[in-house]
Amino acid sequence: MSEDNNLRIREIFSILTQGVEMTQYETDPNTHKSTVGTKIVWMDSDIYRICVDHVRPSMAERAQGKIPPGIYLRDIAEIREGAESFQFTENKVPPRDINNCLSLVGSERTISLELPSKFTRDWFLTRFRLLAEDILVDQERQSRRFKVWEKARQLSPVETQEVAQLQSLLERGVQVLHHELSGKVVESVLRYARVSNDLQLVSKHEGFFFTKETLLSINVSDISELRPGSHSLAFVRTGSTANDTETLSIISSENVFNLQFINQSARDLFTERLFLFVLFFLVNKNPHGNEEGDDEQFDTSAVDASGVALDVI
Repeated sequence: MSEDNNLRIREIFSILTQGVEMTQYETDPNTHKSTVGTKIVWMDSDIYRICVDHVRPSMAERAQGKIPPGIYLRDIAEIREGAESFQFTENKVPPRDINNCLSLVGSERTISLELPSKFTRDWFLTRFRLLAEDILVDQERQSRRFKVWEKARQLSPVETQEVAQLQSLLERGVQVLHHELSGKVVESVLRYARVSNDLQLVSKHEGFFFTKETLLSINVSDISELRPGSHSLAFVRTGSTANDTETLSIISSENVFNLQFINQSARDLFTERLFLFVLFFLVNKNPHGNEEGDDEQFDTSAVDASGVALDVI
């Protein structure tokens, strides 16, 4: 890293150690309850965590192990420019200026902030990105190579056909285990809804007298990272960090799907194909239709052997 960038990291480290006020936008994906308020944003340098709260914890609270709301630097999947996160777009109160906004997207939560000016936003945007990258060692950077926002590109014809095969599979549904932040592991089905361009996770929760079905959604255009392994908060809470070779987190600003597959081969194959799937929709803003209203772009009637292999997931 250049000396200029090292200086920028030291600058933001110094500012965040002291703390700075920013406006936070919050929207609950389940209830759609939204709030906007001024918070203190600071760095806990002992645990490398960006914290956001109305007040900083007291010495007594720190001694008791209180961890304020926030996100660990290592957990950041994307520092997103503008007001494009779910917390902004679904909030009842629009930001004063979208050019003053940014979001820290991770598996624990997404922190969406508005700053006083575009100059200030750009200052923090640049340094947040350097800080999040600097915290990772080389092995972590290699394992975290499925960051969508870093890899946007046109796909080859072969890759486009692989996208079509995965779409066909997802429209039928893929059985997975979902690790929830509540600490539960539930059998679920991951599927793709073409009309809304959403990945949907349908889970069944067994009760004493009835079974409750829940539905979580992630818009494909909102996905920040596909993170192989158990390096997400939900896997810690379910005590499943040992299942590192079978697990995958699909991280967006709205929801995070923490999935477990039958084995590593199934996980790796699905991750590679899903990454192409997300890239395709990132580059092709309207992949399913055209001005004449034709909503069928892919030929998904035939799936070759490489596509059939995905059915073992």
